[in-house]
Amino acid sequence: MLHKSNFRVRFHLETPSQTFSIGETIGGCVLITSHRSSSPPQFNLALEGKVNVQVDLSENAVPLPQPTASTTFLHMSQPLDDPSIQAAGKALDAGVEYCLPFEFVVPCKLPLQACQHSCRHEQVQEEHLSLPPSLGTLGHRKKSLHGKDDMAPETASIAYQISLRISKKPSKAGTTAPIAEWEHPIHIRPFRVERAPALVPRESKFYCLRREVTITRGLSRAPQGVLSAQAVQPTAIAPNAIPFRLVPIDLHYRALSGAPPPKLSAIKVELQATSFFGVKPWSDFPDLTDPVTWGRHQNHYTYPVSLADMQPGPLKWQQKNTDDETSPIFRSTIQVPVELPGKFDYPPSFSHCFISRVYALKVDICWRTPGAWGRNRVSLTVPLQIL
Repeated sequence: MLHKSNFRVRFHLETPSQTFSIGETIGGCVLITSHRSSSPPQFNLALEGKVNVQVDLSENAVPLPQPTASTTFLHMSQPLDDPSIQAAGKALDAGVEYCLPFEFVVPCKLPLQACQHSCRHEQVQEEHLSLPPSLGTLGHRKKSLHGKDDMAPETASIAYQISLRISKKPSKAGTTAPIAEWEHPIHIRPFRVERAPALVPRESKFYCLRREVTITRGLSRAPQGVLSAQAVQPTAIAPNAIPFRLVPIDLHYRALSGAPPPKLSAIKVELQATSFFGVKPWSDFPDLTDPVTWGRHQNHYTYPVSLADMQPGPLKWQQKNTDDETSPIFRSTIQVPVELPGKFDYPPSFSHCFISRVYALKVDICWRTPGAWGRNRVSLTVPLQIL
């Protein structure tokens, strides 16, 4: 009787530390040694992509069974035509090392059967059929294959591996009996094309491109003016590009009773990496929907990364003439610095049937009002694509 312990299996990649992208070749071989002579087994060598999701439904500290979803969305078999491995029926000799060469080309699209559920529009299905990146490792605090935290939850993962399965030759009944399986992880980061800026819903729970606040003063909270902040989605950050950029935020201040514009005391910038996951497929882009419309088995997880906390210098306000001299209008623009820390792994923005990853910049613009305790602030959450 053959068991996994009867074999010694080693995977050898031509580029073992490389991250692979669309169109690149994953080449190498699998070295197999049988510890004892055995009857002719059947080999299956393939590049696979799998998604695993768990959703915690526990409430009030009462543990409940966790719904799970596990599916293989990519399976590319390697033809085994090397006569040295006796694919045609030669037995394995004890102590002899056999070589199974492989060569896989990373595809840009998944087969149509990978997304067969209902989608709200064609753009959703097109995105679901694009090759998703490696993300997380189910059950472990996240670190990608090159040792960096990819900010994914412990309950969702997308993994690629080269798998070798050994099974008995088909019996007279035409069935095969599996003997053992080995897997070698592969890190894949597909090249993504920048999409059009997101059409953010007015009542979005995840983004806010414009916000207006009334500035008050003293215990009476007498209104001093109305400050609004507005931003547009910046261009995407491409891999291997300089991760530093300036994002403009437009400020608009309408004075009441002649009160001057506020003096900013701090600007805080935070990157939010949000992962959406569910045991049932998403029919739309999760970040552009209202969570109240989600199913019970769908959830999200946001990982915050602080990017900047600075004290700005004096702003140059430009006054706009109005008919009402007591309510002048002032305009200004601040440049918010954005630099991604090198200690994290940033999978590209993507949307898959069961898992999605989006990014946003949360910007807090703070000021102090004379006679008031604490800081006042206006906050924006701006979508950001990472390619």
